[in-house]
Amino acid sequence: MIHDGEHERWLERILVGELDEHSTQARKRLTECSECQAGVARLRGLEARLATVAAQQRLDFDQARRMTRSEDAELVRGSL
Repeated sequence: MIHDGEHERWLERILVGELDEHSTQARKRLTECSECQAGVARLRGLEARLATVAAQQRLDFDQARRMTRSEDAELVRGSL
C-alpha cells in the first residue's frame, strides 16, 4: 500500500483523537498496511513513555514540596 504523506496525516488524526484507531476504517487500514501498524505502535510507545515521565515528574515535585521548608520556597521556585 503506497501512501506518500498520507501516513503522517492519518497518524496525526489518531494522535489528536479525530479518528479512533479501533474503528472499522482504522482496523482495516492497520490490517493492510505494515507502515501504519508500525506508526501507531510508535505513537503508543511514545505516549506510554511520556505518561511515565510525567508521572515521575509529578512525584518528584510533590516530594520536593514536602521536603522544602517555607523559607526555602522562593529558592526552589527560582531553581525550577
